Amino acid sequence: YSQADIMMTAHFHRLEDVGLGSLLADAALPGIAAYWARLQRRPSYRTAVTDWHEPVWRGALQAVYGGAPAPALAAIRRIATGARAGAAALT
Repeated sequence: YSQADIMMTAHFHRLEDVGLGSLLADAALPGIAAYWARLQRRPSYRTAVTDWHEPVWRGALQAVYGGAPAPALAAIRRIATGARAGAAALT
């Protein structure tokens, strides 16, 4: 578990906060989904993140979006899956 993993844990958690968490479980990005699952299973994730996270924060954001996905989700998904396809073409 490196400093890069610590940084990604914070970023991934924030993606969930702002309604972009479905990117982390996208079938088109299985490596990301597996990595996020491993990060969340770490005991330090609960201690450092979820024990301090107030549920009202996500509830407030859900109210902003009216329960819909974040407006940028579709565009970000196209970029992420397109980048993966481009990388695969290079191998």
